[in-house]
Amino acid sequence: MNTAKISTLSLVAMVGVALAALVFSIQAEAGTTMAICHVTSSDKNPVIELVISDNALQTHLDHGDILYSSVTGCSADDGGGPDPV
Repeated sequence: MNTAKISTLSLVAMVGVALAALVFSIQAEAGTTMAICHVTSSDKNPVIELVISDNALQTHLDHGDILYSSVTGCSADDGGGPDPV
């Protein structure tokens, strides 16, 4: 491999590492996320699982959404989630 190719590959690798670090940093600043059971107005899918920022949790709880449970899930049919609206 010639020197120009090695330099180009090194530059690409460094840019890739820098971008990965930037994405990780942005995600860390965004806060944590959590799953909720989101009540919709759909007859077909009255309750769906959503992953939201912890900053949005109170707004979702205020309009009837509930925290996701890994035991019961979000199914409105099995009693595991909120009743359809």
